[in-house]
Parts: sequence; structure tokens; C-alpha cells
Amino acid sequence: MALSDFLKEQAASALEHSREEKSKRNEHERERKDAKRDDYRGRLDSLIDEFQEEVTQAQLQAEQIQNMEMPATPEDFIRMLQECERELAKPVKESALAIRVKGLEDEDDDDTLDFELPSQTIHDAWQYRFDVILSYAKSAFASDESVQKIVKKNYYKTKKGKSVKALLIVLGILALVAAVVSVGVLFGN
Repeated sequence: MALSDFLKEQAASALEHSREEKSKRNEHERERKDAKRDDYRGRLDSLIDEFQEEVTQAQLQAEQIQNMEMPATPEDFIRMLQECERELAKPVKESALAIRVKGLEDEDDDDTLDFELPSQTIHDAWQYRFDVILSYAKSAFASDESVQKIVKKNYYKTKKGKSVKALLIVLGILALVAAVVSVGVLFGN
């Protein structure tokens, strides 16, 4: 019996040792994951601070664009309009931080940043400027036919003009549908 008790004790001891080792490995893995998560959060927080600074700088630049002086002459108007068109032709792009943050993404993290926000803010400011100077030129340079032609030509590039253009397209489609239905009714009977 002593041998059997000895073997049971040895087996119980080995089992207990195995459980302790497994517990230590699990604890070590948990600590490693916690440290990795803390490191991830720290780097992400740092990048988010940089992104916030980029957004702030874009907002300041947008304010400067929106607060530019109005053109005093038709020539100034044309130069400013051309500058607006050049800036509006530039594509809205993601922040350079997007690549760095995407490298840190956590599968469990559902928070996403709009990395186009700084560029979109500046683009919107140029669109605002474009709309404002066209509206301004319409009345300020009402007697200058060349300016009025430019204003008329560019009207559908303004936000208001885009809305009107969209409405005209919808009305045109509805008129076309009505015409097709009318023809179908006339020739269908």
C-alpha cells in the first residue's frame, strides 16, 4: 500500500506542478497582452493628438481662406476665381497619419477617424470662397459684361448651382418619363 500511496502522492504533486506552471504561463500571457494593449493605446493616443493638431491647423487655414478680402477689380476677381478653381481641382486626400494609425489598428477597436477631415475642411473653405466671390462679383461688377459671363459660366459649380442643376436633371427625367407614358397611352389603345 505504501507504494500505491507514494505513486498517488507523486501523481498529485506532478498534477499540481503542471497546474501551477499552466497558471504561470497564462498569467505571463495575460501580462504580455496587457502590456501590448497599453503600448498600443499610448501610441494611438499620441497619433490621435497629432491628428487633432492637423485638424486644428486645417480649420485655421480654412478660416484664413474664408476671410480673404473680396476682389476690388475684375482682374482681382478673375485671379481669385482661378485660384479657387485650382484648389478645388485638387483631390481630397487622407492625412499622412492614416497610414501610421492603420498600422496600429486593433481588431476590437470600432472607433474610426475620418482621415480626410483636414483636407475636406480646406476643400470646403475653397468651395465657400468660390461661392462667395461669384455671388459678390454678380453685384459688385454688374456692369462688367466679361465678369458676368464668367459668373454665369461658373454658376453651376457653386453649391446653390449644383442644387439647381440636380433639380433640373430630376425634372428633366420626370418630363421624359411623363412623355414616354403619354406616348404609351396614346399608342397603347
